Amino acid sequence: MKKQIIRSKNYLMVILFSLVPLCIHSHESTDEKEYLVQFQSGQIDNALSQNLNILWRRDNVSFAKGKLNQKQANALRVLPGVVVEENSSLSLNAGSIKSLPSIANNADVLAYDELEPYWLRATAIEQLPHAVQNVPVCVIDSGLDAGHPDLPSSTSGYHSTYAGFWDKDAFSHGTHIAGIIAAQENGVGVKGALSESTANLHISKLIKTANGEGSIIWGSNLIEAIEVCASVGAKVINMSLSGEHYSRVMVEVIDRLSYDKGIIFVGAAGNHGSGAGKSSGDHDAKHYPASYHNVLSVGALNDKGSVADFSPINNKIDFVTPGTKIVSTANRYHFAIQSVELETAQGFTSIAYTQIDAGISEPPERVVVNESCKYTLAGNVLSDVLDAGDLTEETYLVLKNVERSCKEDGGEFVIINYLGSENFRLYGLPFYTEFPTVLVHTSPELFSTNSQIRLSYFNDSYVVGAGTSQAAAIMTGGIAKLWSQNTDWTRDEIVNALKQTSLDLGKVGKDSQYGYGLPNFAKAYDYLLTEQTQTCPQEWYSNKAYQKGQKVVYNGAVFVSNYWSKGELPHVNSTKWTSDGYCDSSTSSPQSVGNDAFHLMNLTGLEMEDAQYSCKGLTLGCGG
Repeated sequence: MKKQIIRSKNYLMVILFSLVPLCIHSHESTDEKEYLVQFQSGQIDNALSQNLNILWRRDNVSFAKGKLNQKQANALRVLPGVVVEENSSLSLNAGSIKSLPSIANNADVLAYDELEPYWLRATAIEQLPHAVQNVPVCVIDSGLDAGHPDLPSSTSGYHSTYAGFWDKDAFSHGTHIAGIIAAQENGVGVKGALSESTANLHISKLIKTANGEGSIIWGSNLIEAIEVCASVGAKVINMSLSGEHYSRVMVEVIDRLSYDKGIIFVGAAGNHGSGAGKSSGDHDAKHYPASYHNVLSVGALNDKGSVADFSPINNKIDFVTPGTKIVSTANRYHFAIQSVELETAQGFTSIAYTQIDAGISEPPERVVVNESCKYTLAGNVLSDVLDAGDLTEETYLVLKNVERSCKEDGGEFVIINYLGSENFRLYGLPFYTEFPTVLVHTSPELFSTNSQIRLSYFNDSYVVGAGTSQAAAIMTGGIAKLWSQNTDWTRDEIVNALKQTSLDLGKVGKDSQYGYGLPNFAKAYDYLLTEQTQTCPQEWYSNKAYQKGQKVVYNGAVFVSNYWSKGELPHVNSTKWTSDGYCDSSTSSPQSVGNDAFHLMNLTGLEMEDAQYSCKGLTLGCGG
């Protein structure tokens, strides 16, 4: 087993395919882009609707995606009630992982002993009675090593034409998240929140590879995955992924399923937190879907009980759970390159790289550079990747020919170079291959023929992880186990109980670092058993329809709905609302214990190992 640490990596496609606002120009572009469109029946003429693929319909509202030029998009934008937005992208909030060290307390221990993770104790999930009813959980992620002996054998999933088979993990992120939620109590490995055999998981896979072809998580793919999750009866949906761009269409989907189906959505807040922000009080950017109104945004605590350095600060944070030193299951069939070192006159030196291959083939530990195994991306190819997000057919065939020639000449490793600069970094390549291949971020002249390269990689059944992804999974697993005690409890009752009983950290009441605090699932269970009512009504929300008699809070004031309304702002002069006193729930802190969670972070065994998290993603490889 290799003792290595995954290094820093970001997702190219999140940068390249960011949503860019469009403006109407006198000379509109004829280039087509993919858009998401929401419209009502009869609003769009037949000629234009032929360009759109209907994703689903609700009543007389249709949701579609399709290729449109700028003129067509602008024509739709001026229609009342029509929503048009580019199909933006997201990335997995993977955090860091580290293969378990090869010392006395290494991963081999898990082959004959079982770890009860510290976060089960810190969140009091372990104090809940065994799950007595099935609460279906949907994990939208990178897939799953479905045959892992520590995961439920009854898990189901959804095969995607874009991402491939759900039971094949694109790297290890999805398997790690699934293990936190549902690793089984079987005497070996690690326990998850739903460690009993009642775990009911459904997997939706969104990406095919980490850095190669199919590595973009499109908003339309996420919407499709959410709809599939709802169709199979999921009550909790875990989304450990994010992007910076707000989507009206996504909001409509999540709000509808929250209210109509009673689904609880859990999202990772992101790993973009800044130390400067924590010391100055500045807020970090909001990431989505976690920051949508009907998604629980989960931040991460470190093993000292404070907000983790990478966990963001903003007013959308709802809860925090442990997010460092999280031991969980990994894809046993994935080979993640950890380092690429080139031999020089002074010895071996580390080279910045990104692993492009799918990690299916075991890479060599040492290799001699073969001339036929090298290729430099020309300027026009870089333009294709940056402008279109894809390779031309010609470039794709060239790269396949390089791979073929490398194999024929006895090579074991393909090196792809490009002419970059200090201000430019290519973080991936839309090219699928199972042959060990890296994209090297350095001058191609460094790799002379017959020079020596040394590689390291890991391939384990268990890894240690850190990130808000892991924190979100803990929240998801805890909610599912809590809800399993009584499936008649509603979504609102579950969420309210967690808010009322969480351990308040940071400032008194809900704050931008810790939200409502660290959930205590055992106290939430007791709260629900006593049938306590919510202290204050829920905050008014513009996209929720209110029936006559329903109460809301708006700016601390309580209002009662006079009749059905949606989007009508409560105020004293409104005919749709009547003022009914005041109620400020923002300062409640029923479980505050001196702002201290350190006493709950009782790590044992493997969790005590020193893990340095220098990587931004649990990925195929993220050197340099």
